[in-house]
Order: sequence, then structure tokens, then C-alpha cells
Amino acid sequence: MNASSDNKVELSAASPQPSSQNDRPCNEIHDIVSLEKLNRGAGGTVVALTTDNHLQGRLMGMGLSVGARFRILHVSGSRRRIFRLAVHETRLALDGDVAQFIMVEPD
Repeated sequence: MNASSDNKVELSAASPQPSSQNDRPCNEIHDIVSLEKLNRGAGGTVVALTTDNHLQGRLMGMGLSVGARFRILHVSGSRRRIFRLAVHETRLALDGDVAQFIMVEPD
């Protein structure tokens, strides 16, 4: 940013560069999906809980809060899917009706 004598400010639009292959620029848009869209073996980070306060409280009490890392251990059922997850050192089972409200950024 440069300031000239007449108080105008000039902004430069330099885009950040990753320092290594694993780093992402801070302005990159990531894919956000509901947990119900993922399959066995997928993992990621919880980015939002899009449900009422009661269910949010229950999920957070089980360790499934924003920022939590998870891995899907098993998915059963075809019409009514049940997700078995590993979250921290805990194992959880969630119905697909609940999983649709958990927004995640997959690995």
C-alpha cells in the first residue's frame, strides 16, 4: 500500500503464494459439503453445524464442534444411511438425517 502526498491510497493486488506444495494460499476457496455426501474412509474438518441449538448442543457434547477433525469409519444402509465416525478418541454413530446438518471441509 502506498500513500501519495494528496492522501490517496494505492492498493496492490499481489496474490499470496504458497511456501510449499502442502500450503494453500489464504484466499483459496475450499469445497464445503454436508457430511452425508461423504463415503467410508473420508475425513476432514467440521466447519459449521446448520441445525437448531438443541441438536448443536448434543453434537458439540459428543465432540463434533466447529474445527473438529473426523474420519468416517463405516457407512451402512442404502436408503437410510448410518455413519460411524472417529472424532478425537471417540467413536460416534450418526443417522443421515443428522449428518446433513454437519458441514465439513473434506481432506
